[in-house]
Amino acid sequence: GSTDFPIESLPYGVIKPEGLDPRPAVAIGAHALDLRALVRDGLLEADGAAALASSSLDEFIALEPAEWASVRAAVTALLSPDSPLERGDALEKYLYRRDAVQMHLPCRIGDYTDFYSSMDHARNVGTIFRGAANALTSNWTFMPVAYHGRASSVVVSGGAQPRRPFGQLPPVTSAGAPSFGPTAQLDFELELGFILGGRENPLGSRLSVGTAEQRVFGCVLVNDWSARDIQVCKYPEVVTHSI
Repeated sequence: GSTDFPIESLPYGVIKPEGLDPRPAVAIGAHALDLRALVRDGLLEADGAAALASSSLDEFIALEPAEWASVRAAVTALLSPDSPLERGDALEKYLYRRDAVQMHLPCRIGDYTDFYSSMDHARNVGTIFRGAANALTSNWTFMPVAYHGRASSVVVSGGAQPRRPFGQLPPVTSAGAPSFGPTAQLDFELELGFILGGRENPLGSRLSVGTAEQRVFGCVLVNDWSARDIQVCKYPEVVTHSI
């Protein structure tokens, strides 16, 4: 039947089956395929596959794109109808129902950079901070304006229990003092996130725009929460930068 995750789309993730520790997997239909166990048993053999014998995708993401492609081709071959393992039902013990496993963060979030990639979004947020007349900063059309988010607060969806942010709130009057409390202007946005990987480039070296896409390991959906009143209070001290 139809599925969001056919063999043409095998998204990576980290699962925790009941009674076991976290391990890398790919989604296939209603199931998750245990990649760490396949590597352990010598069934997944490809350049870079050894990096999946781990509790996260960190080591694998740090490899070269050619190794990512090699592993994906090998996994696709294992799941193909003409695979000896598929024909003999040998893959069954490596499959878990996705609704029966706990999802973990796929990798350590070393940094989180939020880009104003849409003019409409940049205008909307700019209006909140600076008013409609100065909503779009003059540098927006010339370079990718972005700011650092709090990487430590990125959590996996489903099991997390996010809390309403507390912080310094703007004064009620121009002569008043800021107060401390829960945000009254909580904003949330559905965003597209990109996980970047590949070998670390030496300090001071540059990556060309033409090769930038090769650094994209994969995409995720991000439910981004923002405390707009707290941001307004601290915004004058924040320097917007470009990467």
